[in-house]
Formats: sequence, C-alpha cells, structure tokens
Amino acid sequence: MMYFTQAEIDHFITEDVPLHDETTRALGLPDAPGRLTYTARQPGVLAGMAPLLRLAQSLGLRAEPLAADGDTTAPGQPVLRLHGNAHALHVAWKQGMNLLEYLGGIASATRQMVIAARAGNPRIQVAGTRKAFPGARRLQHYAVMCGGGMVHRAGLSETILVFAQHRAFLPGLDAAQLV
Repeated sequence: MMYFTQAEIDHFITEDVPLHDETTRALGLPDAPGRLTYTARQPGVLAGMAPLLRLAQSLGLRAEPLAADGDTTAPGQPVLRLHGNAHALHVAWKQGMNLLEYLGGIASATRQMVIAARAGNPRIQVAGTRKAFPGARRLQHYAVMCGGGMVHRAGLSETILVFAQHRAFLPGLDAAQLV
C-alpha cells in the first residue's frame, strides 16, 4: 500500500481545474445530481483506485468501488461508481480516467512481465526503477506494485550506485576506462 498525501490529491484536482469547470458552470449544471461509472475498456490489471478514491472523497463524492487495485479486469467491467453533483463528477471524470488508464497500463505490463519471468523462475522478482516521467514517479511505482512488481531504488537518497558519470569526477581514472 502506498499513501497519497492530501497535497498530491489536491494537485491532481487543481492541475485540471485551476478555477472551476467552465462548461458545467455555463450550462447551469453544477448542482445537478448524477452518477459516473468507470468501466474497463480492455483486459488488464486495475491500478489507480487508491488515489482516485481519495480524489472523489476530496470532491465530496460518494464512491462505490466495484474492484480493487491489483484486480484483473475484463472489457466492459465496471470498476467504480461515483455519485454526487455534476460539477464534482466532471472534475473527477478526466483525472480519474487518466489515473486508471495510465496506471492500469503500467500495472498490466508489469503483470505480464512477472508472469513471463516466473515461468522460468517462480521466485524471481520484477522491479521498477526511478526512471519515470518527472512528477509521476510515485504513481508509476504504485502501478508497478499493483501489477505484482517491486520498486528498486525509488530515488537518489535510497542507495549508493556509482555510474560512469560519477567516476568521471574521480581523480586517477583514465577517461577511456569510463566508456
């Protein structure tokens, strides 16, 4: 389990809605009651529910989870229903969809790698590294874990790993040795 801070959740919201949902406001719909159902489009592994549930809670929506992170999903399978007003539902809609789609893709690919690797060695681990799009590392690590992988070296503060780029600054080493 990975904990997502309220600041991270608030960032997901304000990144897409710096002021308000202009379309919902202009149409006079902000308080109209409604329901949003997230449905799997293809088979895969679900990831992103934990931050999405926190996002929904922050928006005052009532969440009805129908599956959990790490579950295998089938095309057309509902995974989450949100209930609340149109403004909050529209704020949650696209960011929630992006979380589920991107993280589900990473989790699904990780699961496929875990299955393939364990066919050769049932005790093998598949690990994700800190190579991630800036700002998305924690989410990507979370998705790897949802897919059955583990995280190796989440950041520079965790372990010592000397690369050629470090050795270039060490005295007495020939530059040819660094290639």
